[in-house]
Amino acid sequence: MSNLSYCAIKTISFQKIREFFSEFQYTIISPLISTVIFVVILRTIRNYYSLDENGNYLNFVVPGIIIMTVMQVSYQNISESLIFMKQIGSFNDYLMSPISRTEILLSMLTASIFVGIFTGLSNIIVLTFLLNFIHLIFFLLFTIYFLHLLFFLL
Repeated sequence: MSNLSYCAIKTISFQKIREFFSEFQYTIISPLISTVIFVVILRTIRNYYSLDENGNYLNFVVPGIIIMTVMQVSYQNISESLIFMKQIGSFNDYLMSPISRTEILLSMLTASIFVGIFTGLSNIIVLTFLLNFIHLIFFLLFTIYFLHLLFFLL
């Protein structure tokens, strides 16, 4: 593993992260809005129908919604990136460059992990204003990180 070019991994990762932030309407705001809509709908249903006696139904469902959003963004980010790279021909440039396929994989993985963690944290921050599930933050971060690794490698 000592033959890895960390400069290449860092460069490709930062380029993918820059792409993620340049299209913030689709990559950041859209998942936040969909998560908030889920929570608002579930909260409205809870107000009209008695789904639970304790009031902790949303605290049970919201972490699953956040993890579902992180998985969706992880699939969406890497698949759209690879499809776009194939369409414009930049993926062939990566393959012809003097970096190994392992370095390309590690750079995509690093960027994708950052994107997933950022999406999860932004959802947690926004939903903390709507709900009181602050005690689940460390568990959510741990779960988001490892699920993101798992779904990226699939």
